[in-house]
This record gives sequence, C-alpha cells and structure tokens, in this order.
Amino acid sequence: LLGRGVHLLCRMDRMFFEGTLDAVFEPKRDKLLQALQTKNEPAVETLMSMMSRIVEYPDDGETPMMGYFNRVLTADNPLVKIEAIKDVGEHGWSAMMKKIKILMEAEDENELYEVYRMAPWATWKDACHVQKFGGAARMKSKLVLGKVTN
Repeated sequence: LLGRGVHLLCRMDRMFFEGTLDAVFEPKRDKLLQALQTKNEPAVETLMSMMSRIVEYPDDGETPMMGYFNRVLTADNPLVKIEAIKDVGEHGWSAMMKKIKILMEAEDENELYEVYRMAPWATWKDACHVQKFGGAARMKSKLVLGKVTN
C-alpha cells in the first residue's frame, strides 16, 4: 500500500510541475507526503481513494504530449488553466482547448509539443509555481558526465 502511495505522490508531483494537477488535489499532495512519512496506511488508503482518478491515469508510453494534454483536458480545474484565465480569460482558454482537442484527435504529438514549449503555454505552466516557489520550478542537475559538481 505504501509503495502505491509513493507512486501516487510521484505522479502528483509530476502533475504539479506540469501544471496538470487539479487545484482541489494540490493540498492533498502535502497530506499524502505526511501520511507516507509517518507510514500511516489508513490515511494513505483514504487519500488514494479520494484521488482515484489520478491513480487510474495510464502511463504516457510513447506519446508523452498526448498523455500530458489528456491530463489537462480531464482535470476540472488544472493549475495551468488558472494561470491561462488570468492571462487570456475563459474565452481564450476555450479557444486553446479547441485547438488541443483537434491535435489530440489527430494524434499529432509533434504539434502538441510545439504548443507545450512555446508561449503562451510555457508561460502559463511556469506561472503555476510562483505561489509555491517564487517562480518557475526549474531543476538544476549537479551531475556532469556522471560526476557530482559543486
């Protein structure tokens, strides 16, 4: 059970970083971490059942952009949407979702990647982390060719 809880936490952390985590699940991410740290199996089980939709998401496999945008489309209120609406309003968000749905139906992984990496999407995605980290959540690796650097 704890292993499945860790898997869920990893998925939620990824979704937070992506901006695909539904806003209602964000506070539960910290609660899950606390339950795992204390090995509180009943709490982990309860949280997993509350977030069954996230538990049941399939792995992305060979189509990571399809998986990413599927998470955006299936979330009620993904973090990235909150930032987008601040920028372009509900109408602008709806227009972007229409474009994404067309690309999803066409299974156009390359064009979905272009949407993901360019403005305004990249700006919205990075803005999701301002409240928690003071800016875009960026990771800096200390590994260079397998050696740890300072």
